[in-house]
Amino acid sequence: MTASEDRDTGAPEDRRDLREARELEAHLRWLDSFTPAALGILALASGIYTYLGVTQLLDGNETLSVLAALAYSIAVSVGIFVFWSYLMRLLPAMRSPRSVLGLLVAGALGCGAIIAMSSWLNAAALGGPAAPRRPAPRRALPPCAPRRARPPCGM
Repeated sequence: MTASEDRDTGAPEDRRDLREARELEAHLRWLDSFTPAALGILALASGIYTYLGVTQLLDGNETLSVLAALAYSIAVSVGIFVFWSYLMRLLPAMRSPRSVLGLLVAGALGCGAIIAMSSWLNAAALGGPAAPRRPAPRRALPPCAPRRARPPCGM
C-alpha cells in the first residue's frame, strides 16, 4: 500500500484534517513569498526616518555625523527586519503555553527596544530636532465644559 492510499483510507475527520493542513501549508507558502520583502520595505522606511532624525540631532563634523547616522539607521533597519523575521518564524514552532508566553514576552521586550532605538528619532525627523522634547499643546476646555464639582452652565 502506498502512502497516499494509506492516507485516503482514514476516517473522514482525518481526511478533513489533512485537507486543512494542506490548505494551511499553501497559505504559508504564499505568505513566505512576500513577507521578507514587506518586512524589508518597512525596515527600510524606518531606517530612512531614523537616519533623518539622527542627522538633525547630531552636531559637529558633517562627514562624521552622516556616517554615524547612516551606521545607526542601517543597524536599526537590520534589527527590525531580523527581529520580526525570527519572531514570525518561531511563533508557529512553539508547542506549549509556556513557550508561547516566553516568546511573547521576548517579543514585547524586542518591541520596546525597537521603540527605544528608532521611534523618537523618527519623531525628530518628522517634526524637527525639538519634536521629541516639545510638549503636546494643551487644549483649553470650553467655558461650559462639565466638571465634577461645578453645576452645569446657566445655573
